[in-house]
Amino acid sequence: GDFVVAGALSGSALYRVENAGWVLGEEGQEAFVNIPGARRAWIPACVGKIVRDATWALLYEGCRLEARMQAGPTPMELHPGLAKDLHWKRAWGHRPPVVVSLHIRTVDDGDAP
Repeated sequence: GDFVVAGALSGSALYRVENAGWVLGEEGQEAFVNIPGARRAWIPACVGKIVRDATWALLYEGCRLEARMQAGPTPMELHPGLAKDLHWKRAWGHRPPVVVSLHIRTVDDGDAP
């Protein structure tokens, strides 16, 4: 699916990925991007958290989820590769309010031959 983590106050994208495919529960690591020639993308744990917390909603292909977090992920949790040049206090301690928006493109249950 596609997801964006944006600043809650400014609305500017902090991290965005399109056409990513990953196994639910295996966030916090790299996953493939379903575009020929594209590099692998980091999937932050907060993306999986909003899917697991959406027990009230019927999840289906094409579904959109949005969550607002008063204390969002740290830069290191959001994407370690992008946060590596930051001072360690900011990389591990800065938790701005964010909005996480997720668009589920396809669902593969893993049972297909």
